[in-house]
Amino acid sequence: MNASISKDEPICLTLVEDAHGFDDYDVTGAAEIHRIAVPQNIKPGEIFNAYGPGSTKNGIVWNGNIELSLKAYLASRPPYIRKHKLTERRHMTAICSACGGAGAALTKECPGYLMTLDQRDAISLGVLDYVDGDWTEAAQSKYAFKRLHDEALNLNEDSDRAKQIQSILSASPYRMHPNLGCVLKQPIVSHITTPDH
Repeated sequence: MNASISKDEPICLTLVEDAHGFDDYDVTGAAEIHRIAVPQNIKPGEIFNAYGPGSTKNGIVWNGNIELSLKAYLASRPPYIRKHKLTERRHMTAICSACGGAGAALTKECPGYLMTLDQRDAISLGVLDYVDGDWTEAAQSKYAFKRLHDEALNLNEDSDRAKQIQSILSASPYRMHPNLGCVLKQPIVSHITTPDH
């Protein structure tokens, strides 16, 4: 499976501008690509521009549909994993010069572009992360785990959202204590075997 393409999140396009013969879109759900410029009279086989982190530009072959063209391009590329470019700032706090993440607001992978304050807040709360080249909901704090656990209690357990929440909670390092009703971090258990005598 190519980690650049999220199965759960579709590619979302927001038309930003349609001027000078181009349609400019903001893009989410397409790994490192966050903006595209498609000529308004583009023909199959022609190239349109896609922009990624640090103003990198790639050419993508048009096959008649933006989403299919992006998916074909991403499927031909290796998984997108970007490491943070950490630099030390005041008070010995490391900050990523690419995304602005620091401390509790540091994602597993760097998105490669400056995050919004809302994104950094959500990451700090443990409800959002950037993994396998895409934004994903997470339960990386007691707060985030409890929020999702409580949401799941009000859902039909066979619903898609309930299944999505269950998947997120099972990957979390936290669990709900069955008797106390509070969120606890799972202990790390090491399996030590001793030889039989």
